[in-house]
Parts: sequence; C-alpha cells; structure tokens
Amino acid sequence: MKKHITLNYILSCVLVVVAVVSAVRMFSVQILIDRSKVDTVALEREIELQQQRNDKLQAGLDAVFDDEYIMNVARKELGYVLPGERIFEDISGQ
Repeated sequence: MKKHITLNYILSCVLVVVAVVSAVRMFSVQILIDRSKVDTVALEREIELQQQRNDKLQAGLDAVFDDEYIMNVARKELGYVLPGERIFEDISGQ
C-alpha cells in the first residue's frame, strides 16, 4: 500500500511539473507571437511608406521623359523657343 501511495504521489508531482512547464512555455510563446505581430505591422507600414517614396521617384523619372516637361525646361532654363515664336517680356515692373 505504501508503494502505491508513493507511486501516485510521484506521478502527481511529475504531472504538476509538466503542466507548469507547459503553461510557462505557452505563455512565453504567446509573448513571442505578440511581439512578432507588432513587428509585422511596423514592417508593413514601413513597406507602404517606401512604396509611396518609390512611386514619387518613378513619377519624377517618367516626367523627365515627357515632351511637355522637356519643352518647359528648354524654355525656362535654357531660353529656347520654337521656330517662328516670339517672346515678349513685360519690363514695366508690374
């Protein structure tokens, strides 16, 4: 009878230890999952911001090859005009 009580006691202690270890492990894994979710949200936001920056840069690159953009740069910065075109400047100061 003493052996039976001792065996039940040992098995109960082992089961309690396993249960506690499992609970602690589940808790730590849940914390890791929560941190990963926060990191994922932050990274997704960073990706979104970088995509917006990329879109703006791509629009700038596309504008460089636009004929209207090239014509405006030639007129304003280089002083070019179209053949037969006359430019009048207002020098009255108003």
